Amino acid sequence: MNPRLIYVALALMGLSASPALAGAIDSDQLRSAVQAAALRNLPDTVVAVEVQRVTLQGAVSIPDDVQAHIRVLAAGDDDWVGMTPLELQFQVDGQPTVHARAVADLAVYIQVPVLRHPVGRAQMVTANDLALVQRDAERLPSGVLRDPHHLVGRVARRDLGLNQVIREADLMERVDAARRRIVTLVVQRGNLTITAPGVLKADARIGDLVEVFSTTTRKGVFGVLVTPDLVEVVTPRAPAANSTAARTRGSDSPVIASRLESQ
Repeated sequence: MNPRLIYVALALMGLSASPALAGAIDSDQLRSAVQAAALRNLPDTVVAVEVQRVTLQGAVSIPDDVQAHIRVLAAGDDDWVGMTPLELQFQVDGQPTVHARAVADLAVYIQVPVLRHPVGRAQMVTANDLALVQRDAERLPSGVLRDPHHLVGRVARRDLGLNQVIREADLMERVDAARRRIVTLVVQRGNLTITAPGVLKADARIGDLVEVFSTTTRKGVFGVLVTPDLVEVVTPRAPAANSTAARTRGSDSPVIASRLESQ
């Protein structure tokens, strides 16, 4: 890929006749030129660029008593984050006069949501829990979430601290009933309703097909989570003939019902 060219209209006043380019240029002016070049070359998600330092390589001469402009080029297909090699071209009257190489150390800042206060495990993240701050993109952990909309309404998988950035691995989808929650199993057989206690075996949302450990039969039973505390047991339709045998070959749900009826 051809180097991307960024023109920075920066007047460099008071250039000395010294052959050392580093001694002839004000360091603040040089940093401003590199910063402007980086901002033009980075996506609009970047909110700030801090030039930690610029190291010029080699020695060059530049005419005395001139007003020059600097042209900053990326030395190759670089991403303008961290240590970035640059090519500098100084121009007088629109004509290139001096070329130099440099390396800039760039800290690139983007906005990310962090927690305004701690959020405990299994607590839901709300909009009031979040604040937008600027963080160095190169120092962010992998998997960090940048859009607050992707956080709100989800549940913390572990305890999260004050001012902490949030990763995908830190969250899980909101659940209506958590694993090991005590629920009531309901079996509907005609006009007869039979209930039994049970323990949910996995996190679930209302409407999910769930497995519950029945404390009555000591077996797993499948049903639909109707409310956070209520599971309607799934019962198969028995054939008209020999329905008792058919139910015995089916799920454990009719067994629960028969055992409860005998109590």
